[in-house]
Amino acid sequence: MGGTASTRRVTFEADENENITVVKGIRLSENVIDRMKETSPSGSKSQRYSGAYGASVSDEELKRRVAEELALEQAKKESENQKRLKQSKELDRERAFANEQLTRAILRERISSEEERAKAKHLAKQLEQKDRMIKKQDTFYKEQLARLEERVNSCSRMAAGALAIASTLQPGQKKKDKKSQKHSLPAEVSSLDAPLRSATWKPQTTTLLTAQPN
Repeated sequence: MGGTASTRRVTFEADENENITVVKGIRLSENVIDRMKETSPSGSKSQRYSGAYGASVSDEELKRRVAEELALEQAKKESENQKRLKQSKELDRERAFANEQLTRAILRERISSEEERAKAKHLAKQLEQKDRMIKKQDTFYKEQLARLEERVNSCSRMAAGALAIASTLQPGQKKKDKKSQKHSLPAEVSSLDAPLRSATWKPQTTTLLTAQPN
């Protein structure tokens, strides 16, 4: 039958005539019991039972029936074992498939989580770089604004000082300063033209040659 042999022990008990009366170690089917009852004569229950074994059932027939029952039982067990083995294999395949799907889902979740973390880290780094750049630009603009304010303040102070000096001068003093500037200008010009005035001019004479007639 493709399986292992049965390990069940079957014992037979016989009477003084060597007729089998009791079979131990096997459970007879209802079909065998019914057939035994049908072949027994009428009478009391004990007499019919003993008569069935003693008169109509021989040793070889009983052994054959017992062997058939053993074979049927063994075949039934083998069939049940095959079914259980098949179910076990199916359960193992389903369990392996479920584990594989779960592993893939976990890996996808991990990869997705790692990608999200990498994106978040990259965005955080970009934001940090932009923040540093904005701070540098802010510092640079503040320095430039401070320099411009300092220049404006310096020009304002210089203009205020010039206005204050101009307001303190008197009108007569202003005219005197203008006259002194006018008198000083020809002196400078005369000093520059002195060498030209001291030089003597000597006219150059040219001799005209006239052609005499022949």
